[in-house]
Amino acid sequence: MITIKLDNISYTYPNGVQALSGISAVFHPGETVAVIGTNGAGKTTLARLLKGIILPSTGRVSIGDWDTSRVPASRLASKIGYVLADPRLQIFTPSVQEEVAFGPSNLRWPEEQIHAAVTDALQAAELQDKAGCHPYELGNNERKRLALASVLAMRCPAIILDEPTSGIDAQSYRCLQNILDTLQHLRTTIIIISHDMDFIADHCHRVLALQKGRLIQDGPTDKVLANAAEYGQELPCTVRLCRALQRPDCYASADFLSSLPR
Repeated sequence: MITIKLDNISYTYPNGVQALSGISAVFHPGETVAVIGTNGAGKTTLARLLKGIILPSTGRVSIGDWDTSRVPASRLASKIGYVLADPRLQIFTPSVQEEVAFGPSNLRWPEEQIHAAVTDALQAAELQDKAGCHPYELGNNERKRLALASVLAMRCPAIILDEPTSGIDAQSYRCLQNILDTLQHLRTTIIIISHDMDFIADHCHRVLALQKGRLIQDGPTDKVLANAAEYGQELPCTVRLCRALQRPDCYASADFLSSLPR
């Protein structure tokens, strides 16, 4: 379990563009938190700061007891995983099994521990029958699951998912839901960057809304998503349906279904 803290961070790119300004937030162990905002709001910059790929221009990012400005990204990899939106930017080995084993091997785990982690991750991602395949023999949905499996195998106490539902089919969506359920049971800190308000409503405890590099709201999912239009996002389908039926708002689909007359 791990706590992540952002202490008044700002980031300016070398070309002078200020991507983030004065962001403070805490991600607690076991929380699943969404980060929303329009393109250019600063979501991906925030993820890269959390991973230690870039360092804040001002302020401090803490991953547990580690300050990202003092610990190299290679060491941070054992604490926080990052699944990119486009798996093509993440996958690079000649086989599915090698891809999933790369992270644990790089951390120099014992062979027995690596084997167990790879087996568990492939099973969770429903890729156990593809272990010997080249990643580019897989379809896009399977490659998305492979990128996720490669991070799951490292068993990090925190994980960032960038647009995890983008372009996936029903099988991958169900698989992702099952993986989130498992991670939440393990009290993994999960940070989800997404435009998918329905997925966020169903799975996230809390939402951070960014606008032009500033944190404009941080609170429970229903409270923040009630103002989704202010952040350039649509309301979840369940809310729109409730309003069309002139019923009280429900955000999570399970809550909506349970509210229907029997």
